[in-house]
Amino acid sequence: GKTTKYTKLGTTTKSTFTAKKLKKGKQYSYMVVAFDKNGKMISASTTINGFTKGGKYTDVSKVKLTSKSKVVLKKGKKSTIKVTLEKADKKLKLKSKSLKYVSSNSKVVTVNSKGKITAKKKGKATIYVIAKNGKLAKVTVTVK
Repeated sequence: GKTTKYTKLGTTTKSTFTAKKLKKGKQYSYMVVAFDKNGKMISASTTINGFTKGGKYTDVSKVKLTSKSKVVLKKGKKSTIKVTLEKADKKLKLKSKSLKYVSSNSKVVTVNSKGKITAKKKGKATIYVIAKNGKLAKVTVTVK
């Protein structure tokens, strides 16, 4: 299979990090990893992809909901999240339009890879719709 090479770029205690000396028009993939004080990995983000300026591709600037941001469903009912992707540079293409859908509580509501949500039991959950570069939209789901 394909082997992925990871390079440690730096360490930060802040909520942002700026990579330096990046090449023009190139795609970069990042992953944020959290370690405890003993150096043991405790959490890792999903892979985040981004493009530098000067190429033929651009990043998603916004994941825009075209369906409601608040949904109320009865147990067993379904609904579908619909979004459009806005480009950082309107003249360039998006390399990937793929999205990841994640439920904050899959016991209350599940979501598949196409954005179809299913109400499982009473409660509240948030569905996150995440583009490859980390831009996201949120849908709050209440199951009655």
